Amino acid sequence: MEVQTPQKVYLDVSYQDKDQVKALGALWSPAEKRWYVSQETDLTPFQQWLPQAEEAVSAPAQPVAAGSIEAEQASITDEPFNIKAITPFYLLTAVETCKQCQKETQVVAIASEGIEEQGESQQGFVRFNFVEHLPDRLTQFIQQNFAQYQLTAISDRASGQLINCYSNHCQHCNAVISDSVLHSEPSHAFYPITPQEAKKIEKLELKSSGKVKLTAATAYSAPDLISQFAQHSLYQPED
Repeated sequence: MEVQTPQKVYLDVSYQDKDQVKALGALWSPAEKRWYVSQETDLTPFQQWLPQAEEAVSAPAQPVAAGSIEAEQASITDEPFNIKAITPFYLLTAVETCKQCQKETQVVAIASEGIEEQGESQQGFVRFNFVEHLPDRLTQFIQQNFAQYQLTAISDRASGQLINCYSNHCQHCNAVISDSVLHSEPSHAFYPITPQEAKKIEKLELKSSGKVKLTAATAYSAPDLISQFAQHSLYQPED
């Protein structure tokens, strides 16, 4: 018996509404760069984001023949990135206690002074977590200097599926230290709640102009103590 793939209902979601539709159960497709829900979902909560009826529902994607014009165009236009980070662009370092071995270990994260997503820009200090894709040069820099921050298969909180994203590992026992802890639990590495905690974070400015493409989730804090109190320095590449 052939199993039918559920059709997707695409949504027109502004940047300001993305957290709202995500909380309602919508999913983000990095390949198509659009929010969607299954056609079997109750669409009542999503009425304000439904596009024109004739384009809302998409049938399951048909395979593209290798060597076809469509395949060639896809290889050129398809990018794995969903966000452009607005510079200055930073690499953050801090110390976290590993829950498994109880030893202190260095952890890292990336951040910037704003983002451009789905054609809309938002200024303000933002941290990136659950990072799936980075530019090649940044990947090489991290591999050479912060090997504990590496691609790891974890369970996606929204879909339950395994995804590969950059995660910190304990430098002593190699246990994974979840971004959920580092970025979402108060007083942990990248969620300081006092200026004294924020001063323990080092903010290395990697890029001062332009934009940086990546695929990631975003994390904000109010007030933004990292931007105000973290130790700031400029990256000076070796000759």
